[in-house]
Amino acid sequence: MSALPLRSWQPPEPEPAAELAQLLVPGSWEFCVDPFPHVRAERVFIEDFYSELATAFDTILRGQQWPASPEACFRRNMPGYDASAVDLNGRLGWPFTVFVSQPWHDLFTSIFAMSTNGCVGGALHHHEPGSHDGYLHNDFCTGWFVDDGRRGEIVVADVGRCHYCYGTTAGGSNVVARETMRAIAILYYLNNPEWSPGDGGETGLYRAETDQVDQAVVSVPPINNSLVAFECSPRSFHTFRTNRQPRNSVVMWLHREKADALAQWGEGSIVPWPVTTT
Repeated sequence: MSALPLRSWQPPEPEPAAELAQLLVPGSWEFCVDPFPHVRAERVFIEDFYSELATAFDTILRGQQWPASPEACFRRNMPGYDASAVDLNGRLGWPFTVFVSQPWHDLFTSIFAMSTNGCVGGALHHHEPGSHDGYLHNDFCTGWFVDDGRRGEIVVADVGRCHYCYGTTAGGSNVVARETMRAIAILYYLNNPEWSPGDGGETGLYRAETDQVDQAVVSVPPINNSLVAFECSPRSFHTFRTNRQPRNSVVMWLHREKADALAQWGEGSIVPWPVTTT
């Protein structure tokens, strides 16, 4: 499926999040175990809603003012990652709010039978053609959120007040940081040119950190309206593969309590963020 042409578009009033089931295509999800447990879906959303998502993504990508969040624009703000991004948060409005809704969160915690805490972080990602291969990593790292006292509800990363990687805060002494662990990674592909073998841009899944980038056990192509999701663990090695065509996606993480992750995997298994002086 080709990327959608740009057209005049205004976001409608948000639909109730409880109606997620009406937006999903049933029967297209597959649970796999090699090289580690992951879920793939070839058709995630019904066509009308996919079109809304793709058109909304394309509007922001083309640098047009986004009605729900005029400050939204792609920036190269991820050191060591050859892509640009827009933070995924409630301020983007419909249709992106589906990704930070309780039903979407609960769908994946149910699939992986995990105890998560409602904290959600992520971004819209754009790779220009010829973006470099990523490095193998497992996403088993911490994520920091503003602690507003809520538990069991959706809390979206607010990077303007609390640095996601390091927990440094802004906005005065009343901002309290909450440390969590990444629990589930979700990559959803949209607004891409039609994909053919050899185009690259796949998400590679691997058995070990020492595997060669070009020898993935599983290569998930960036086909529109598809996704791959997996539990973040010391074994969930994956990376981005270089691409011949633009590659667009929504990348997000659900989180769990750090104590739960330590009880399961141990302190030494956590991957620290690089030390920074900025």
